[in-house]
Amino acid sequence: MLLYPEDLFEKLEFDKIIAQTQKHCKGQRARDILAKPRIFNQLERVNRMLDEVQEVKTMSSLGKPLSIRPYYNIDQPLFWLKKIDSVLEIESIIQIYDYVWAIYELDKEFKVPSARVNYPSIHEILLQVNFDITLIKAYQKIFNEENEIKDDASPELKLISKQIKSMERELNRSFEKQMTAFANMGYLKDSKETLRNGRRVLSVSSEHKRKIKGIIHDESATGRTVYIEPEEILYLNNNLFELEAQRRHEIRKIIKEFCNKLRPFCEEFDMWQKIIVRLDIINAKAKMASKYNGNKPELTDEIGLDLKQAYHPYLVLLHQEQDKKVIPFSVKLDKEERILVISGPNAGGKSVTMKAVGLMCLMLQSGMLIPISPDSKFGLFSHILVDIGDQQSMEDDLSTYSSRLKNMQMFLQKAGKKSLFLIDEFGSGTDPALGGAIAEAILLELKNKKCLGVITTHYSNIKMYAYENKELLNGAMEFNKEKLAPTYRLAVGKPGSSFAYEIARGVGLPDRVLKNAQKNAGIGAKELDELLNELQEEKRVYEKRLAENELEKLQLQKLINSYQTAFGDLEFKRKKLKMEKKEIKLNELNSAKAELDQMIKELKKEKRLEELEKKVEKIKVQKQEVVENITELKEEIYYNDDFDPATLKVGDFVKMRTGGETGEILSIAKKKAKISMGFMQVDVALRDLVPAKTPIELRSKSVNMETKANPLQLESKLDIRGYMPSDAIDTVQEFVDNALMSNLSTLKIVHGKGTGVLRKVILKKLKEYKDIKSITHPKDEFGGMGVTYVEF
Repeated sequence: MLLYPEDLFEKLEFDKIIAQTQKHCKGQRARDILAKPRIFNQLERVNRMLDEVQEVKTMSSLGKPLSIRPYYNIDQPLFWLKKIDSVLEIESIIQIYDYVWAIYELDKEFKVPSARVNYPSIHEILLQVNFDITLIKAYQKIFNEENEIKDDASPELKLISKQIKSMERELNRSFEKQMTAFANMGYLKDSKETLRNGRRVLSVSSEHKRKIKGIIHDESATGRTVYIEPEEILYLNNNLFELEAQRRHEIRKIIKEFCNKLRPFCEEFDMWQKIIVRLDIINAKAKMASKYNGNKPELTDEIGLDLKQAYHPYLVLLHQEQDKKVIPFSVKLDKEERILVISGPNAGGKSVTMKAVGLMCLMLQSGMLIPISPDSKFGLFSHILVDIGDQQSMEDDLSTYSSRLKNMQMFLQKAGKKSLFLIDEFGSGTDPALGGAIAEAILLELKNKKCLGVITTHYSNIKMYAYENKELLNGAMEFNKEKLAPTYRLAVGKPGSSFAYEIARGVGLPDRVLKNAQKNAGIGAKELDELLNELQEEKRVYEKRLAENELEKLQLQKLINSYQTAFGDLEFKRKKLKMEKKEIKLNELNSAKAELDQMIKELKKEKRLEELEKKVEKIKVQKQEVVENITELKEEIYYNDDFDPATLKVGDFVKMRTGGETGEILSIAKKKAKISMGFMQVDVALRDLVPAKTPIELRSKSVNMETKANPLQLESKLDIRGYMPSDAIDTVQEFVDNALMSNLSTLKIVHGKGTGVLRKVILKKLKEYKDIKSITHPKDEFGGMGVTYVEF
């Protein structure tokens, strides 16, 4: 990642954003890390960082802010804790436990299933935490809620604490007795008592100091008051001091044992510190985003920017304090239009807009949300090059213009396809004619390097160059001529005017001065700006009309396609309905023929066959006509195309003409193909297959179908009443094979009860299929033994 120059953060005011963000940090370590922000250009990493901030911002908006306590750097305490038999100060232990408590609470909050769904990025950060609850129990055994050592932290400490309290009560009684006695004698000052060297002493008037036996600890500055510890209290005080020494010794022993328990967790403590610091930084960024309404745009691998309703982040913060309105802008840079040339009046917002683009790139690539519409798009840059402000250097003997040329040299050396360059007042600092010519030549080189950029300029030749080149586009900061004030609005697609004469007239320059200025500037100076605007406006109008024509053409084509599809579907449904009616009639004829065959058997004995045979013959003719009609309809519905099945070969992906899943051809023989679909193989006539796209993933799908789902899918019901056993077997086999190809889950075969012959041969055939899970019959009211259900 190349950032140029070294003071890039200051030039784009990123340092001010960082300073504001640091104020929201709870710990100094997070503030130190933010002080040296890192800019990343890895798409996955930046996406993850932005997701983390977005999730915490969402939590805060829902009234559930991320709870981060103030914390301290515990590197030094951990350094000493790692040493065997080391004993930490109680303050250091409390600092370590600030992290333990914080991690404990976060672990409980984000390890629940709902957190994994709602806040996956934060959940993932805390996945590395393997919290040991014994840490909490061990601490609570020793420390109370005020982080003080409990009197019963150990049996020995409990005994010593009890003795100290008893001694303090006795000491108080004795001292009160002595003080009352000496006060009645008039030996004491009004204050009566005080503390000296950690002991209670009497405030005795200097003239009575020899009347009270004891130890003089101190005297007042005037010498009028002497502080004496009475002799009778001395022994009790010495005993109390000895007990307190024992207490300190016992506490040290307890802390040492406690440190020994904490020592194995040093690595975890260090990791937890890093997690808390990371969450602190994320939380600070989220709070900043809430202040300027930051959002996450769509990040893309393609280089480009599509900024919609974008605001300068620092300007938003600044104007919030001053209750001022900030004007948004929209900019799109891509492979077709790479460089935006912004022109317009001074103090009109050119530089602010340009800086905003660079600042948002820095913020985004450092993991900060930006004030922009969420449907904006951002490509990540590997080089951000900036030339803003006066960079003259007395040390390097560089003038302003020389320093700018040095920057341009760096740009030309380093810029590439993933570079963003920003140049303020392009070409200025020298003779306008020469400066403009050099600027135009540099712009050509940068354009050829395919990098993206935003520049500001007043030079007409640069505006004209942007108009003449497809990869450049003009942009103007609008100006209100009536109010003689800038509007701060960016109008992309047309060049801007400097409005120098209008501004000069507005500030009160005499007309004669302006007329002489216009005369000196030449007739064509202002006209060139106007001509450019007219040309750019005409170009914009024609481009808009062209886009509208293309849109209308696309919409018209969609309507034509929709009409053709609707007409085709309607024709298909009409023919399919006609075919289904014919099939129903065929079933009725098959049933009638079966009944007549039965009657023939019964009437053979009575020798009255002539009239029945005529009826049978008539039904046969009708049946043949229906079969032919059905065949013709099937040809029209399923085979009405120019596809030649002979072109199919092994390895092709195909599907049934009647619909279903995609399968792969394993072999071809005798105009039949063996098709592999998942874990099963079926044989299908080549004529019944059509090519299919290679599937992304072949996997079994179970679809419950009691009726047909659409005209191209296989029905789950078959009626074979009246069929001969041999015909029934062939029909059932084809029906089951097609059902497997179409991934139906259940089938219904209606065969009638009769003598049970059809049911038996069908059952025998079905048992040949390993894919069948069960074969059952419904209750009598639903067909009983005359219907067979098949479940795969």
